[in-house]
Amino acid sequence: MAAKKKIADTKGNMVGTFLKQVLANPSERECGKLVKLLAESGNRDDIDTVQKVCEVIGQIADTDEGFFAMYRTGTLETLTAIQENMDGVQLDVKVAYNAMVQRVAHWLSAVDHVEFFKLPQVLELATRFAAEYVSVAIAAVATLDRFAMQQVAHRVTILSANGLNLIHKILSAHRSPEFCQETLVLLFHVCDVPAENVKPMILKELSLIKSVVETLDQAPVNMRLQIAGLRLLTLWQNYESKKINEMMREAGAYECFRNACDNVSKAGFTHAAAWLDTIGGAAFEEKAPTVQVV
Repeated sequence: MAAKKKIADTKGNMVGTFLKQVLANPSERECGKLVKLLAESGNRDDIDTVQKVCEVIGQIADTDEGFFAMYRTGTLETLTAIQENMDGVQLDVKVAYNAMVQRVAHWLSAVDHVEFFKLPQVLELATRFAAEYVSVAIAAVATLDRFAMQQVAHRVTILSANGLNLIHKILSAHRSPEFCQETLVLLFHVCDVPAENVKPMILKELSLIKSVVETLDQAPVNMRLQIAGLRLLTLWQNYESKKINEMMREAGAYECFRNACDNVSKAGFTHAAAWLDTIGGAAFEEKAPTVQVV
């Protein structure tokens, strides 16, 4: 009995020493060893070691360098596997996982849009986390908008990386009117490129039109949201596409536009109503299906 206790104490001391080394130098190599220890401890149902490793992960995630070292060594995947297959450590795993997610949001919000070489990494992290976590979504939308406003080339990069699908997921998942407005503004900026760059992407993501109209229908008196959405729909309507026109009709974009104009006019904002009619009146006229060609 005493021998077993001595072995357990020795093992615990070795684990503690290793964890201190990783904290002192959270390199990708050391983080890889940490993930291996986490996986092996999970396979043995070693609750104590898993809890200690999760605590260390939370501390390492407090820096960008530490986060990326763990991210590249599969820490998130290992945490997810343990969460699904091991009892007694769910809270510890969740705390460690959330610490990494919050670091994603922090890093995204701090990215300098002048550093164009970071845009692919921004898109990768946003694609993985933004639809599920609102903190990441808020940071991603703001940062992508900064990139989009910096250069037209960045807008094309976002579109080429399936950016419309990413933004569509964000719009569908996070429904506060204020954030929806910011998301619609981002969509407009990303799509404000030559038609040959954006039109094929819209045709691949046609259901996005319906999501935009549904968003506007849910907040009919939010004029900032209405203007952001109608400006976007007007831009898309001008691409001269039969499929886009058909989706506009199916989604009820024309009725949405007319309702917005009526609401603004009834509220006494005649100038705003005239402005809406000016930017969207011609674009939202019902057109015969045979007139448009893809």
